[in-house]
Amino acid sequence: MTNKDLLLGQAPAELRARPEVHNLGADQCLFSVCSDLASDGTAHSVWVIVTTAKVFAIPTGDPATAPVIGPFLLKDVEKVRTFHTVG
Repeated sequence: MTNKDLLLGQAPAELRARPEVHNLGADQCLFSVCSDLASDGTAHSVWVIVTTAKVFAIPTGDPATAPVIGPFLLKDVEKVRTFHTVG
């Protein structure tokens, strides 16, 4: 991971026009982190955005073919697990 893959206090510029990011209002972005795999396992840039109230993932590209995953309210989250694979 490079510094460009982790943004503190902001969403990536390329996604700021998306309604999910643009309409955050008072729900401040805490950090965003980029992944290089989509949820179906294909190679694709996906940004996980964590705010003060929720977490969601937005694939880059056309919103019609790259739907948002979530949002999930942080107050309802009991456990989070991440793992890294190389292959």
